Amino acid sequence: MVRIIGLLVFIALVTGCESVGSDHIKTSGVYARLLAQDTKDTSGNDVQVKVELLVGGASSNTYLDTKNTGDTVNISRNGVSRTAIRNKGILGDVYYTYSFGSATGEDVFTVDFSRLDGVSAPSSTVTMPQVFSIANSATTFDISDNNTINFIYTPTDFSSFGSVSYRIDGDCINTFSGNLNIASGSLSISANNLGSLIAGPNEVVPSACAITASFTHTNSGSIDAAFGGGKFTANRDVDIAMTIQE
Repeated sequence: MVRIIGLLVFIALVTGCESVGSDHIKTSGVYARLLAQDTKDTSGNDVQVKVELLVGGASSNTYLDTKNTGDTVNISRNGVSRTAIRNKGILGDVYYTYSFGSATGEDVFTVDFSRLDGVSAPSSTVTMPQVFSIANSATTFDISDNNTINFIYTPTDFSSFGSVSYRIDGDCINTFSGNLNIASGSLSISANNLGSLIAGPNEVVPSACAITASFTHTNSGSIDAAFGGGKFTANRDVDIAMTIQE
């Protein structure tokens, strides 16, 4: 997994990103990629909202920059608005963020792209998923015994509020992922589901390694109609540190 991430970073560094002043682009030509993500702080409830405004569609690497244009990005929680912080990444990507403390499952986040001239987009919204927890019956997968580990989640029913996906990943296994059966309240995974341990070129296959079981509760929101398109997603995560061994 680490090698794949390194390759993607290298490709991104070669290709790079571009930015253009927002005063040169109509709102209808902007794709809004918006994310409300829990930050896994000690309280488990802090949320950062990230705003990426892309020119030309979802796969574009050209970012809208409001610097010195009079345009602003504002983010509110339950009607209380804050001016987003402009960020510029090492690849040239421009994005806007604001962090909120103690977010609950009923908090509504709204992104307002306010324009000095032209059409504003004030009402992209999403509701933060409710807090949830995962209890696991063991912390080690044993391939030789093909043991099964049960994951019990609370609350047991997400049918009326988003969905939950899972992903088990590590340097020595192929990624195993899927969606929870929201009616059952539990998930059972056997060691054989994860396959044999693997290693990279010129590396020795380990007898054991650390893996992570990640569960993501996702809720989808709505994008202001003034944008040319977009997606507003809210995620709340639970990560469980585990081990797999032969």
